[in-house]
Amino acid sequence: MASGSSETPDEEKLSILRSRPYQRELLEKAKEGNTIVYLGTGSGKTFIAIMLIREMRGQLKSKKKAIFLVNSVALVDQQAEAIRISTGLSVGSYCGADGVDSWTQARWSEEISAHQVLVLVHQVFLDVMTHSYFSLSNAALLILDECHHAQMAKNHPYSSIMREWYHKLKEMERPVPKILGLSACLVVKTVKPENFHKEKNNLENIMDSKVETTEDLYSILQYVTNPDEEVLVYECSNKCELSTAILDLVDQAVGQLEKMNTEELLLL
Repeated sequence: MASGSSETPDEEKLSILRSRPYQRELLEKAKEGNTIVYLGTGSGKTFIAIMLIREMRGQLKSKKKAIFLVNSVALVDQQAEAIRISTGLSVGSYCGADGVDSWTQARWSEEISAHQVLVLVHQVFLDVMTHSYFSLSNAALLILDECHHAQMAKNHPYSSIMREWYHKLKEMERPVPKILGLSACLVVKTVKPENFHKEKNNLENIMDSKVETTEDLYSILQYVTNPDEEVLVYECSNKCELSTAILDLVDQAVGQLEKMNTEELLLL
């Protein structure tokens, strides 16, 4: 499927103004080098990717492409539409439901030539490269949504794309795209705090990128949707042992969460 649109200069300025301070901060880091944007769910990671695509529009006017990979079919059209509206670029979106498994090289060449941005399920993109319908060297930008999956078994599409295609091209000193990873978590398994740094380094090596986040947690809390909270005070005339024990457990849990948050930022 495909879509196209145009954006006036005023609309573009308004879009930039709507970006949040920490998003602009991480955009600048992504412009400087390969980056894994590490932010919580609902914090606007996709918009950082869209801003980067917009920054690289000059390169996309040639034969170079921006590739946006997603982990599920449900996200393909959603992300493609967001990119189309925000950048004014021609965007193609592809998943197995489009019947792409039976497409010929001529059909893929037609689709790729028609668009500046391609949004695909990761397995579809891996298949396209495996059949030599597209070379990663022809991509200016490669975005991997939920990139932490690259740490999983070597046969995961993200892992295969990075290990078997990106790194091999780089070893041969052939052109490779800028990398942008998006993730709300850096590990795919439970690890002890002392092993977190090792797992993070492993992901950075696979992605050939540096993990970046923001320490401005207050700014994020201003924008991320949170449930409405209300405290109801119940006056108990006779405090029982059970209520005291529960309150102690709550205090301990809050303390642990605060400690984990501080340690995680220090580990980064």
